[in-house]
Amino acid sequence: MTGVIFLLLSWSLLVSMSRCRDQQVVLHTVKSQAFSLFCDTDQHVQNVTYTWTKDNCTIKVTPRIKFQGNVIWFLSTELSDSGNYRCRSTYSSEIVENAMCLSVESGLCPRPNQFSVAWQGSNVNFSCTENRIPTMGQELQVQWWKDCKPTGMQGREISFYNMPMSGMGNYTCLVIFKYEGKTYNASYTTELIMLKDEAEKKPKVIFPRDKTVHVKPGERMKLDCTVFIGEREEETLETTVYWTINNSYTQKYPQLHENMTFEVRENNNVYGHSTLLISEVLPEFFGMPFKCTVMNPNGMDAGVLHLKQAASQDRKLYNAYVSCYPGTGPGCSAAEDLALRLMSEVLEQRHGLRLFIHGRDNTDVEVNLAAMTDAINQSRTVVLILHRMSPANLQCQVLIPVSQGQDMLNASQRQHLCSAIAQCTIPVILVEDNENTDHSLLPECLQAVRQTQGALRWNPTVQPSGRFWKQLRYRMT
Repeated sequence: MTGVIFLLLSWSLLVSMSRCRDQQVVLHTVKSQAFSLFCDTDQHVQNVTYTWTKDNCTIKVTPRIKFQGNVIWFLSTELSDSGNYRCRSTYSSEIVENAMCLSVESGLCPRPNQFSVAWQGSNVNFSCTENRIPTMGQELQVQWWKDCKPTGMQGREISFYNMPMSGMGNYTCLVIFKYEGKTYNASYTTELIMLKDEAEKKPKVIFPRDKTVHVKPGERMKLDCTVFIGEREEETLETTVYWTINNSYTQKYPQLHENMTFEVRENNNVYGHSTLLISEVLPEFFGMPFKCTVMNPNGMDAGVLHLKQAASQDRKLYNAYVSCYPGTGPGCSAAEDLALRLMSEVLEQRHGLRLFIHGRDNTDVEVNLAAMTDAINQSRTVVLILHRMSPANLQCQVLIPVSQGQDMLNASQRQHLCSAIAQCTIPVILVEDNENTDHSLLPECLQAVRQTQGALRWNPTVQPSGRFWKQLRYRMT
């Protein structure tokens, strides 16, 4: 058989590292190697500004961390580099955000970031392009390893002809380069899955094959199943692909929904892609086998996947702590309405988020530092609604709870909040109303947040399904 059949799928769809959010792109590398993250943007656009954050903290250039256009480089990764990264590209009035998760582990070779599929006896090509491993400085050598052992092969591309079944395994491209007088290694791994070349090709589940996914109860997620169907497009009419859970059809659970698509690839081979959408992960799903089955007159095959409860890394009680800035008073009713009514209706009632809202959830007349600290510590983020920042209503630069009956926060409380923001212990989301705002009147800590992360713009006409609410939920979760 000539040609090569490659099925490149994101490995991260079914790998959820403990520090990575579910359904986020997960990239793998190993300690002490160089690694780069890309910020997707329109290559034809000029004058683009890029801002990178890790776990909601702005990343700055260091001797170990460099920026190169839309790429951030870690010249020598550390285990502590693992975490959630977000790139914000700004050009003209457009803002685009990309999110990804980096997993740094000990060892010589990283886990696969993708996998490929080839038939026994086919020709297989591997490439190590600049899009996967760019280099800084002078490229010295490109090596290829299989199952973390040197193959002796070199170059950005390698080829295998009449690949046998023993060719199955993990192929790592190792790039050695010199930058500012020092030598660095960067690597990228692809898993090759081999299929037997049979006279009458039987259907086969390519992915998953006895996989485990870590997830938390109550969360939404999707499971993907990729299958080989046959050599003729007509075979899709005789093929059935379906999911079962604990040997029962998914129709038994209203939380499960299936979706199926077909695709013709090289040599007219036909593949199917079935997605199982889970609107809510029930506790009873843990430990049960999720089986994807493909069946047609040529045979049948199945792949099994299990859900495992993820260790909770974030035991926060609230998604966000919400307050107004500078506070209530004449002309602040719109901000108060957003905080007290609309956020509750849209985020809590429609999307199931939990908020601590000043003026609603703290009923004591005197808001003390201990109570404020406790509420913030139990929240993932702080949402501050900026309203008409002007000297006329700044009210001595105090942060006032949205309830009309509560006193202003004192200097120690304001100092505590700004100190936490400055130390990046509290991720902050700024929301502006549709009024003109003098940002120079903001405390220095909030000015820094606005300069690095920007602010969401809200007005009373925005719909619950509008972009503002989508962006707000994205930043909260």
